[in-house]
Amino acid sequence: MSEIKLNKSLKPTVTRFTHFAELVKLAVFEKRPLPRKGNGIYYRQKKNKMTTEEFWKKYTDEDFLERFDEILDFFSKELPAGFLEERDAGEVIFEIKDHLVSARKFDRALKFLNLIREKHPGLYHENFHYLDGFLVDYYCFHGDAEKVGAAFANFIEDPLRDYDMFFITFKKLLFYQHFDLLDRAITGNYDDVADSDKLWGYPEYDLAICKLYSELDGFYEIDSSVFPKDQLLKVLKRYRFDLDEKLLSSIEQGVFSDVCTKELLEDIFINDRQMFRFTLQWCFMKYMKGKGVGFALSGRVFEKMLTYWEANIKKKKKRSLELYFDVHPHKFEKHLVDLSGDITYDNKPEMVAVLWGCSYIYDFLSGTGLISSEVYEKFITQSGRLKGLMIGQFTPDLWEYSFVHTWGRPDSVSETEFTEERKIFRKSINFKRAGFNELKKEITAELVNIGALSTCIEEGGKGRKAVLDLSEMQDLFTPSGEYDEPGD
Repeated sequence: MSEIKLNKSLKPTVTRFTHFAELVKLAVFEKRPLPRKGNGIYYRQKKNKMTTEEFWKKYTDEDFLERFDEILDFFSKELPAGFLEERDAGEVIFEIKDHLVSARKFDRALKFLNLIREKHPGLYHENFHYLDGFLVDYYCFHGDAEKVGAAFANFIEDPLRDYDMFFITFKKLLFYQHFDLLDRAITGNYDDVADSDKLWGYPEYDLAICKLYSELDGFYEIDSSVFPKDQLLKVLKRYRFDLDEKLLSSIEQGVFSDVCTKELLEDIFINDRQMFRFTLQWCFMKYMKGKGVGFALSGRVFEKMLTYWEANIKKKKKRSLELYFDVHPHKFEKHLVDLSGDITYDNKPEMVAVLWGCSYIYDFLSGTGLISSEVYEKFITQSGRLKGLMIGQFTPDLWEYSFVHTWGRPDSVSETEFTEERKIFRKSINFKRAGFNELKKEITAELVNIGALSTCIEEGGKGRKAVLDLSEMQDLFTPSGEYDEPGD
């Protein structure tokens, strides 16, 4: 929703934040308190029998996961002289956590992180942005809201330590609909993010728009027929919105009155496409409330599809609702790849949210009569294939995207497909890194029952080399013009 603007000029950027390993070292060996709220004071611990060199040899030359007790013992004591000077302790902790998670030794990973937090709180806090994202994933998957909140607490306390990681984790909470926690993050962090000279552009926009959606959701639940414009503007004043009368009118029409009919929306499309985009989004968000999905989540998914539609229609000489919502397979696939991020910014959770979420959008468009059955069926076929390819390609990681099955079932997906797909996602938390042929044995029953999707899942598992290949060593983008439609 690019037309909703925030009042702020572009800010300069700076590089990543400087580590304070020297302060950690001083705190450990000289009993000095760290100059950071809540870190407490380090006291001398029991001497470590294992030297830095001995630990490093075990860490690099042996299967250290088989020596987990030795690892715990090493980190349960005072770190030996030279360890913090000669080694990147944060990287070592992160890699140990990562290996344990990859090996599906979750109990050990949790035990290890708890130990670091208890015995080396300053070291943990300096590196929390590399560690707590896993805890949020894990506890979101298990539906433990209290532990999710505890896992996100460091991000709320210090969002600028690594804002990329903060926002990746923020979005994961959005996809799991932890709205109360998100509101705490927005109200607590908005000013720091908006006023920071260490971030590019308008990072606060994502927080502000989430707040707008959430406030509208709350007002809608109180009274779906009355638009409390003055109350909304009062709440949003802090978030530097510039809401013009057109936008406010679209909110009143789309959220608090019933304009979601084909005739009215077609008329708005012809006369004012900006107004059409706003109004249609509000209508869709109301539709998703019936699926148990809040405005903040459905609003973000819609925004990510809106960028595709707008880019697509600009190349069309003729413009109609049919052409506006028509999806070209390769261009849509590339749009998803663009959303997925790159080797420095893993945004695959959002890619998954949009791919699964757009099924609801096209169900809504079809139900409203804004698209023909041909456009609808073409999209459902294409999106189903891409879902299957992704499931086959990322089978061991699917548990991290289980939020898609916490939403209500899309009308275009059968109960059987939805249930069997959910089983695969839930099972994957126990899958170790292996080829698809080996993992396939674990989901044989689901593949038999899931229907036509199974063919696409197996295709994805074969390592298809195309745009959807998101591996770090592959080109993420289709060569320009390769898939352009005739006449574009």
